[in-house]
Amino acid sequence: MAVAAGVSLAGLAIQGIKWYQGNKQKEAGEQALKSLVKPTYQIPEELKQNLKESELRALEGLPTEQKIEYVRNIERNQQQSLWGASQLKSGLMGIQSSTSQATDAYTNLVSIDAAQRAANEAIVQRNRAALADARDREFGVIDGRYQQSLASGQAMIGAGLQNQMQAMDTAGSIAMEGTGFYARKKGLG
Repeated sequence: MAVAAGVSLAGLAIQGIKWYQGNKQKEAGEQALKSLVKPTYQIPEELKQNLKESELRALEGLPTEQKIEYVRNIERNQQQSLWGASQLKSGLMGIQSSTSQATDAYTNLVSIDAAQRAANEAIVQRNRAALADARDREFGVIDGRYQQSLASGQAMIGAGLQNQMQAMDTAGSIAMEGTGFYARKKGLG
């Protein structure tokens, strides 16, 4: 009987150690979850700066220097046309022709400026898409790491609880066997 009681106590002690180890495992998982930091992400400054610059260019259309040079060319051509008309003594017909050419040139300038503004707007849209892609990629990587750490911590807690329950279940079985053995020896069962 002393041997059976000793075996039962040894089994209970082993299960107590297993329960303790399971508790430590659970606490390690809880600590891992407490130290887990929710991810944030930083957009590269280059992408932000690129977007700002392209947005400014989209508002501008043709660069100012290019517009000024274009207008100077129109005025120079108009002056040459008027001087030529005065030399040929074409009068009102020469002025009308010169004015018509200048109006056409200004209309052309407005069209070129609008086309450049549209092209710049397309660049803005591409830069915005690149910025959004970078955000998605970065967040995906960081969030993936976070989710992996979160799952690991939760798994440790679950394993610890499972080990504790298994130790308690086994200890209960050992205690029940010991009680049954004791009762049979005493003639109670």
